[in-house]
Amino acid sequence: MIKSKKVSLVIPSFNEKKRILDVVNVAKQVPQISEIIIVDDGSDLVSKNILKKITGIKLIVHPQNFGKTTALKTGVIHAAGDIIIFLDADLVGLQPHHIRQLLKPVLSNQADITLSQRDRHHWKIFDEGFIVAYTGDRCLNKELLVDNIDIFEAPGYLFEAAFNQRFFNSDLSIARVRFTGVSHFSKQEKDGIFLGLVKDIQMVWKILRFLRLKKLLFQTSHSRNLPLSS
Repeated sequence: MIKSKKVSLVIPSFNEKKRILDVVNVAKQVPQISEIIIVDDGSDLVSKNILKKITGIKLIVHPQNFGKTTALKTGVIHAAGDIIIFLDADLVGLQPHHIRQLLKPVLSNQADITLSQRDRHHWKIFDEGFIVAYTGDRCLNKELLVDNIDIFEAPGYLFEAAFNQRFFNSDLSIARVRFTGVSHFSKQEKDGIFLGLVKDIQMVWKILRFLRLKKLLFQTSHSRNLPLSS
């Protein structure tokens, strides 16, 4: 039965320090989640010590930083759930109802995949299509990920682009879910204005090199037109 499906939440973490605590505490308030898996992707000592003290989670530690894509793959491999939720570790303003909204369409078979649409972001030049296309907050059946395990070969932080490239061209039902009031800590807040800006530019450049302009524009346009789930 649908209600018997187990749900695993996977959160990749790299040097997030106390920022991750808010996300975990919110996730613990969602009874549909059977397990919370945090993959420590080679974090610094401060972050490691914080993660070790979190109760009620499954902590998996990488010996070094392999990148977000590999961290997500590790989480999926160790997940016991039938449904996987991915959340970024640095979300701000996240509430239990956001996670429930992301999960509900997949749990009830109304959609195969859901993507969050955060309404607060730092780069105003990016429209909602870009924000949805490259969100780290996603939900889908684990079977889809296992059957398409090669998407985890995308290097570094290109998982979302590879994910979109595979599933946006399929017959699967994909929906947007509004994360009203949700943002994330910007790279400028984490690393300073200059270094944060450089990292943001590098991220966009890597996506562009990976996809090329035509595919990037398709993904952002497709995301903008995805049906909005209530």
